[in-house]
Amino acid sequence: MESEPPISQRRGLKHVHFGDPQHGALTLVKSPISEVSRYLQRFTGGELYSHGIAKRDYPPGFSNNQLLIFQYKGHDWTVILSTIFSSVPSDVVSEALQSECLHLSTEDTADWSGYSFMINGFYAEECAWGTYEGFLGTEPQKVSEFIANIEAKGEPVWDEWDHRHWDVYYIQHGYECRFRSNLREVQPREVLDRDKLLDQLLRDRDAWLPEEDYLPWGKDSQFYEEYGDIFVRVDTLKLNLGHIPEITIDAEETRFYRQLRGIFVYESEEGEFSSTTAVTQAPPLTLAQFREQPETKPASEYIDGEIIQKPIPNGRHSYLQGKLCSVINNIAESDEIAYAFSELCCTCGGRSLVPDIAVFRWQRIPFTAAGAVPDRFELVPDWTIEIFSPEQSPNRLIGNILHLFSVGCSLGWFIDPNDGSVLVFEPGQALRLLKGAAVLPVLAGVKLELTVEQMFDWLLMGRKS
Repeated sequence: MESEPPISQRRGLKHVHFGDPQHGALTLVKSPISEVSRYLQRFTGGELYSHGIAKRDYPPGFSNNQLLIFQYKGHDWTVILSTIFSSVPSDVVSEALQSECLHLSTEDTADWSGYSFMINGFYAEECAWGTYEGFLGTEPQKVSEFIANIEAKGEPVWDEWDHRHWDVYYIQHGYECRFRSNLREVQPREVLDRDKLLDQLLRDRDAWLPEEDYLPWGKDSQFYEEYGDIFVRVDTLKLNLGHIPEITIDAEETRFYRQLRGIFVYESEEGEFSSTTAVTQAPPLTLAQFREQPETKPASEYIDGEIIQKPIPNGRHSYLQGKLCSVINNIAESDEIAYAFSELCCTCGGRSLVPDIAVFRWQRIPFTAAGAVPDRFELVPDWTIEIFSPEQSPNRLIGNILHLFSVGCSLGWFIDPNDGSVLVFEPGQALRLLKGAAVLPVLAGVKLELTVEQMFDWLLMGRKS
């Protein structure tokens, strides 16, 4: 049997859990523990205690007015362990730290559990499961008719129980699961396997839900000796419950689910009943509304009314992007010829795009009156560069380049590290696919002579040592 990888390399999960099996709440925040603990201390007005990484310093447990905060070495995520009575609103934490946040909670007396995933305070995915007790006593087959009767009377329907406000609403032998997401589309029966559903989300976000055995609380005397120095830090925060502000979250402001699939499935011993009644929970955002939204990490683009978040760049993508910016700027900045911006949001032609690299001629950079670089660029770049990663759609990237050309861009590169090629876009000329010793075209005045082969040789950085 294969041995498990070290804790620093683990991702995903073995099974869903919530810390405390009865009233647990467990939150993962993609920020360093120093930032998370400092913010939670300010927000709650509580007393923060930082513990050394040794068994004798671990807290033996925690109460309803405490949070246990810790971060594992090799992981970007901080874990907050609490009860549902002491948990801090995760969307508040996500917005304040401008970070991704995954919150899991359970309540055994109500027999309901679930998770919510947020990006910068905005919900991106939600799933809940528990015992089906009927929609106000209505049989599942008659739910749609029942909702229609309520709406005909002009009365509101609580969207938590309205299948039209979910991608999938599945009832199986008295067990119910609800799922909606802006990140992915799943098949109806997939929502019944909550472990697999959450495991994939965690792996996509490079996160790990640690098993109960690795939580730094109430451990036997062999814990430190067996697992070693696995934590960056372990904190406990004693909450000042009278200090915590009362937060009222407006669901319309934090939930931007677009066209939901509205699939309703009821499965019993007698057979299966299903229907689909999709509903648009919120109209698509306008470009102006999108520009007012908080920035996401990775960046999001606005294309034809749709918000599309860029994937996290892989190693080759990240290195080429940084190296190209550095090389171009070393040549063109000092003489005020041009400047290459990485991940700059460019709004033009009804879209808001974030090229991997956007190069502007110096005289077109809209400096402020003080000569500073502005935060917003409401203009098209002179040269756009996109670097293809396997998880991206090549047609979407090429479509972005073509859009920028339609509003005045002068040069475009589409770099594919997989086959060592560059597709070149130039006004009034046929597309060119360059490889090997072919010299790449650059903006006039930028004194850079670079072949495709030389550029991809940069990736062999380990061979130089």
